[in-house]
Amino acid sequence: MPIDVNQTVVFHASAMRLLLLATLALACAAVSLAAGWPLLPNVVPGSLAQFAGWLGTLLFLSAFLLMGWRCLIGKIPVIKLSPVGFWDSRLSAAVVPWSEVENISAWNCRHNKIVVLKISDAAWKGLPLARMARWTRSANQSMGADGLCVSTAEFGVTFDAFFQTVVTHFDAYGASRSKP
Repeated sequence: MPIDVNQTVVFHASAMRLLLLATLALACAAVSLAAGWPLLPNVVPGSLAQFAGWLGTLLFLSAFLLMGWRCLIGKIPVIKLSPVGFWDSRLSAAVVPWSEVENISAWNCRHNKIVVLKISDAAWKGLPLARMARWTRSANQSMGADGLCVSTAEFGVTFDAFFQTVVTHFDAYGASRSKP
């Protein structure tokens, strides 16, 4: 199916996928709580395992609340691709102009495919990126993903279709196209 790059393409979170992720987070929180309480065998009170259990409980309950909230608020756009640029509500408060995107690649980490948008250093400094995008940059670089990492886990679209749409927009409006 041809992709119309003159139109804005919007990707919404899939309610079913969010519900599945929320259920998974709740199950992980329950296991972590069992380790933190300590209800599991071989978890000694005051041990590192108990601390990790409490930490996991906080982490996974936070993920459960986030996914549950996103499921309740409905079909809010998560990603928009337009002639102006790329916007991911999880990564930036503003649109990342295509002229700031240097390269797009697919990164596979533990059977999870992620779209990596390598942006210029000026964009890293100038755009209102989310704290998480800034905080995880060096860790992502050390694992081979140098750029903004976009996961498609919560969408009702295949990775290949999403990746092709992003690449098509980049080819039409990217930095190489904006220079004379």
